Amino acid sequence: MKKTTLLKFRNAAFLLFGLFAVKQTAAQTDWVRVQTPDASATRNMLRGISGTSSTDIWTVGSFEEVFTVPPYYKQNDLIMHYNGSEWTTYPPMNLSFTLDDLWDVEAISPTNVWAVGIFNGASDPRAEILHFDGSQWTAQNPPAVTGGSGLFSLDSTSATDIWAVGQKTGSPTRPAYSRHYNGSSWEEITVPPVGLYRNELWWVDAISPSDVWAGGFFGQTTGDFHALVMRWNGSSWQNMPLPSNIVTPQSEVLSVKAISANDVWVLGYYLTGGGFKLHWDGTSWTEMPTPNGGGGAFAALSPNNVYSVGSEIWHWDGILWTQDDPLAEIQYASLVNTVTFPNGDIWACGITTDADSHFHTLVYKT
Repeated sequence: MKKTTLLKFRNAAFLLFGLFAVKQTAAQTDWVRVQTPDASATRNMLRGISGTSSTDIWTVGSFEEVFTVPPYYKQNDLIMHYNGSEWTTYPPMNLSFTLDDLWDVEAISPTNVWAVGIFNGASDPRAEILHFDGSQWTAQNPPAVTGGSGLFSLDSTSATDIWAVGQKTGSPTRPAYSRHYNGSSWEEITVPPVGLYRNELWWVDAISPSDVWAGGFFGQTTGDFHALVMRWNGSSWQNMPLPSNIVTPQSEVLSVKAISANDVWVLGYYLTGGGFKLHWDGTSWTEMPTPNGGGGAFAALSPNNVYSVGSEIWHWDGILWTQDDPLAEIQYASLVNTVTFPNGDIWACGITTDADSHFHTLVYKT
């Protein structure tokens, strides 16, 4: 089911964007919190959410295990499923002694679900690909990459057209990483480097087999971050240059929502503070008003019915942004991923932090 993926948890600052031409108003849509279990007493993170309906929801992330002997703690895969009345937490895959971390999930059907992430291999971090066949999860990890690799986002148009993107760290250019599933195997698809030093893709959204969008950043030198959007045209990945005032040395794309070939939303932030939203109309980019707190991910029901979630929930009606839900009842809420369904239902996942700085799972729905 179509969804929008945020990228990385950095710190809460990137969720608190500046307020420009927006309107604060009472909530328009009834958002309710769905109670979720925690796998750990200290640290639980939900990064990816998908499903086939509101009674078949998958969400993934990680949780912290604490030991009395080395390594003393481990970040492990967190996989949860909601059947309409209760959550089931699946056993972690335990692919690594120290780190197993899932970043995104894509449900094609109740018996065909994929998840991607990263785990610590024998010598370097490795990209993780998991598959659920209706009864159990199994690993279908790609080959190890010298220097390391990770996959951070996942999307599909069908069971035979699935994309995953991330990063490889072993090459001098540290190229972006993409893999495509054709129904039988995962094939690596080369992403041409835009930056001389580093290229990373945090997010992917597919419109059709010949129109796929991805976002992240590139760097020309150490500590250099420039916002990046790439587009797959059916045969190759191409750079979609962003406005020069956006592509500063400290900018990064966090999320992209491709509604159609001439209706694409991009969300990003500046490492120095503040954020940006861009819209592609099929010809050019336009910088859009940026609501405060709506800096996690997009959910789009139509071109004039778009939601932006983060530390608050905002709604775009085609003219302006209005605050839909301030999430005032949640301490330090961060919604980072969404999934939408044909009946108009929207689900979002993320984290909330308590007074002891413990992270807890968080899910909201309409």
